[in-house]
Amino acid sequence: MRRILGLGLLAALVVGLLPAVPAEGQGMIWVRIREMPDFSSTMVTEVAENGGMRNLWWVFTSAGLPSEVSVTVTLGSTGTATAGASGDFTSPASSSSWTATLGGSSGAWAAQSVRITPVNDSLVEGDETIVFSISATGYTIPDWTVTIKDDDKDIKLSFDDGGSPAEAVTGVDEEGGPQTVRVVATASEATSAAVTVNVTIAAGTATATTDYGISTSTTTVTIANGDTVGRSADLTVTPVMDTNVEGDETIVFSATTSTTGYLAISDVSLPIFDDDDDITLSFDDGENTPSAITGVGEEDGAQTVRVVATAARPASGGNVTVNVTIADGTAASPGDYGVSATSTTVTISNGDTVGRSAALTVTPVDDTAVERDETISVTGTASGRDVKSAELLLFDDDDDIVLSFDDGSSAVTGVDEEGGAQTVRVVATPAQAVPAQRSVSVTIADGTAASPGDYGISATSTTVTIAGNATSGASAVLTVTPVSDMSVEGDETISVTGTLSGYDVKSAELSITDDDDDIVLSFDDGAGTPSAITGVGEEGGPQTVRVVATSPRAVSGNVTVNVTIADGTAGSPGDYGVSATTTTVTIASGDTVGRSADLTVTPVSDTAVEGDETIVFAGTDTGVTPALGVRSASLSIFDDDDDIVLSFDDGAGTPSAITGVGEEGGAQTVRVVATSPRAVSADVTVNVTIADGTAASPGDYAISAMSTTITINSGDTVGRSADLTVTPVSDTAVEGDETIVFAGTDTGVTPALGV
Repeated sequence: MRRILGLGLLAALVVGLLPAVPAEGQGMIWVRIREMPDFSSTMVTEVAENGGMRNLWWVFTSAGLPSEVSVTVTLGSTGTATAGASGDFTSPASSSSWTATLGGSSGAWAAQSVRITPVNDSLVEGDETIVFSISATGYTIPDWTVTIKDDDKDIKLSFDDGGSPAEAVTGVDEEGGPQTVRVVATASEATSAAVTVNVTIAAGTATATTDYGISTSTTTVTIANGDTVGRSADLTVTPVMDTNVEGDETIVFSATTSTTGYLAISDVSLPIFDDDDDITLSFDDGENTPSAITGVGEEDGAQTVRVVATAARPASGGNVTVNVTIADGTAASPGDYGVSATSTTVTISNGDTVGRSAALTVTPVDDTAVERDETISVTGTASGRDVKSAELLLFDDDDDIVLSFDDGSSAVTGVDEEGGAQTVRVVATPAQAVPAQRSVSVTIADGTAASPGDYGISATSTTVTIAGNATSGASAVLTVTPVSDMSVEGDETISVTGTLSGYDVKSAELSITDDDDDIVLSFDDGAGTPSAITGVGEEGGPQTVRVVATSPRAVSGNVTVNVTIADGTAGSPGDYGVSATTTTVTIASGDTVGRSADLTVTPVSDTAVEGDETIVFAGTDTGVTPALGVRSASLSIFDDDDDIVLSFDDGAGTPSAITGVGEEGGAQTVRVVATSPRAVSADVTVNVTIADGTAASPGDYAISAMSTTITINSGDTVGRSADLTVTPVSDTAVEGDETIVFAGTDTGVTPALGV
């Protein structure tokens, strides 16, 4: 007897989702977590963080194993969820494993209990995964992943400048006068209804009126239904500009919401950036009359650099010493550069605003890597002062100019073989703006495409002019005319190269997209007025099939396609017979379609639940040079086993399909519905047994009968049982949805149908 799912779950065999990949002839293995110890119950790929312990089942199933195979499941280490009470789940434990033996005397399937208990915390951490590794000697079985769905939501506060478009701000400047600020509330996920956030503004380390003024002390932010972000009305913050060296000070924004389900909202501070103690770092070239610089050239060898420290106002009360550290930014030493010292000092004399370090020598490594400009990080500290760091650039000299293409308005990467004459311009893009006008000399030549057989072009050379301070330039218009032929040759390329003194120019390839597709195989039923088919029925006996070959365009000479017929997932003679293992299809000159002679395919009608299987038809062509490609096709054998599917309706005069009953609904009428995929040729009686699933009688439910029968009359596809009364027990336990199992067998058909 096969067990069948009942209330709340699909009552059908689930096949698929990446079985084990065996060596040829070894059969198949599937390993899944399911709701119940039944290979047709619902597979489980996610659990709720707040759902408590889930008592689930490992279900091991197989087909066609030649001998016993031991299958082991272990808790893997590649998931994002962490095991343990202080982690994300407490069971299964980190040492958990499950082993089952399939095949031979052990049978085709087995089930073992697995409990998963997520830790219901208050962290907004997103969904996380538990990964189980599955192994069996001689088989490659995919991991099984269970996702813990995070139930925690929060709202975070930040600020923007109220502009259009708005830009994020992290504070206001003491010297900036009145400045617009909006409070931004960001939810961790889209809201299910509008959420109002009430914001209170108060002094932090800054003192109201002495250090700042603000247009209001309260505001609100509304996050609309379905959104994640809301913004307050504009606030005006006016820092008081004084001469006190007091460091950055803060205004505190506190928030609450009356909407349930959100964690407490953390305070956020808006800094007032003090302008009285700032020191800014920059660079010069160390000459007697120094020039400010922002970087050094990769190709220029050893270069002199000094660090310049500039104070917002003259130093008072003594000299100010800035201690400077030099370290890797995006550039790494020694691979990208060397520097004569990794630290230095800058002294700003009393009464002055600027100081300079001793000369440093920076030596970039001149390589051929296209890595764009990279940075060296320069940071500083000074007692009682804020020092703003700086980055010294290494200007990359490699492949400074990149070639590409446009059609005069939009970027393109190629032209279409069937598109006729097409307009193309060569575009030259430097890594950074050129200091003065530059002209790139461009040469166009054969790549994998050859002229004139594959294309023609209006010129084999051109010039691209880049204006001074510009970041791109384009050539005059070129006309590219691909040759539209019948050859299946794949996409081909035209080579475009460029030169410019003092620059490296990266070449490009313009593609010609081939429009000649392969011949495609398919099938029809060989009738006087043939109909396209994709397969044959297992129970249909000998059936006529023709192979159809379709070209995307009329052929210019007869094309003969030689077709070979072989096992796919179906094996001959166990699953089918065919009248010939080869055939030919001729597409006559000027036509697009040809058909083979009739073939007879005779599926073997067995009682094995094996799913749809395939026969492979592969082809090669003759009569065309170069040969056209032929896309193979698979003819399906539609499995007729396990035809009857159980489901439920509410037994009303005009019944409605249902999947379960409500715990609080009292006594409820349920009928079991048996559905055959095709009309039965004689009366079929399905005997149904009802038993506990995850729900237990009488603690969770009562039912008027523990068995029933369903008759599908001859010529029909559906039958229904007599009314059953299911009475759930309405309790206060938080136990999740539970199930009752309905299992069935049929009588009246030989061989017996699966249910």
